[in-house]
Amino acid sequence: MKTLALILVAAATFGSQILFSQGCLPEGITFEDQAQIDSFQINYPGCTEIEGNVEISGNDIINLNGLNVITAISGEVLFEDNTNLMDLTGLENLTTIGSNLSIGSGYQNYQGLTSLNGLTNLDSVGGYLYITENINLANLTALSNLISLEGSLLIIDNDALVDLTGLEGLYDVDDLIIEGNASLVSLAGLDNLMNSSVFVNIIDNEILSSIENLNSLQTLEYAHIMDNPALQSLSGLDNLSAVWEMSIKNNDMLTNLSGLDNLSVVYELNIIDNDQLISLTGLENVDPESVYFLIIRENNLLSDCDIESICEYLSFPGLMEIHDNAPGCNSQEEVEQACLASVFENSLSSLTLLPNPSCHFISVSTPEFSDNMILEVFNTNGVRVMQLTAQAGETVIDINTLPRGVYFVRVQDENEVKVAKLIKQ
Repeated sequence: MKTLALILVAAATFGSQILFSQGCLPEGITFEDQAQIDSFQINYPGCTEIEGNVEISGNDIINLNGLNVITAISGEVLFEDNTNLMDLTGLENLTTIGSNLSIGSGYQNYQGLTSLNGLTNLDSVGGYLYITENINLANLTALSNLISLEGSLLIIDNDALVDLTGLEGLYDVDDLIIEGNASLVSLAGLDNLMNSSVFVNIIDNEILSSIENLNSLQTLEYAHIMDNPALQSLSGLDNLSAVWEMSIKNNDMLTNLSGLDNLSVVYELNIIDNDQLISLTGLENVDPESVYFLIIRENNLLSDCDIESICEYLSFPGLMEIHDNAPGCNSQEEVEQACLASVFENSLSSLTLLPNPSCHFISVSTPEFSDNMILEVFNTNGVRVMQLTAQAGETVIDINTLPRGVYFVRVQDENEVKVAKLIKQ
């Protein structure tokens, strides 16, 4: 009898374990008021792993304590329009969500969350993570154990969110969209994110001044850095080497493109309406043969476009729009002219021209050259306007017929080349 009793006790214990770890609700469940939360364990005894979708949406809901037995949800989870729910306490045993996790408001109401406390043991989300329109949500630190996200990361319109601390465990996502977060100062929390296979959109974050925490990103399909009025630098994209399409648009404080120094491959490059941009410094290492479509327009202060990669691109048959920038970068022709002038500027040497500036005649001093040297004069479009054969020593050139402007005098023999800038008055 004693043995039988032990067997019955063991069977009861085993049955109890089955009871308290069983899956349930394959059709999912919606919680619309606090009473449903509170009575969950009574209505669904032993239910710890919900097999369907879960929606929690109701102004009456103030806590989730009645759900503290749930360890896994196979479907997607939606928190929406919970205006009186301050945090997610009660979900501390939840470790796995099989599909999407959406924490956001609907069209009419708002989400009252101030933190995500309660998700501290969540380590895996099988779809996307969407956090939107939580006007009081100040941080994401409760997500510090999240290490696996199979879909996209979308952080949109969370007015009080200062940074993304708590997401350090993420290494790989699909899309990364950080948009419309009015108090976001930095992207701290994304320091370990190495791969985003499709989009990286950093858009319309009013006081975001730095993206330096994106240092681990290496290749992307699309990168849109747009409408961030306080962004001063692209430092943070320093390890980015290839992107299919990049748009840098309407970032009012951005003065140059430093931070893109390792970018070598980009198919479409759009640089549009950046009010303080004065230079394309940062694009020097882009392979011009990788670029198919180039747009540089409406950058009011941008006059310095004659960096080597852009100059080389102009010689390829790719598509381009260059207009409504500052003089020097106001059209394709102006950029070509600046590029040619830059080539000559980089060749300037100790060739002596006297007088300079001059109206009528100049004397070119060439004692070190051999006889029968070639002397040429080019305008800033690279067009040769004069050529003659000269002897070593000193050569006088009549420049009366040349229009006023800047020219380059080039002297060459079989041993060396020298170039000097000439100002015709």
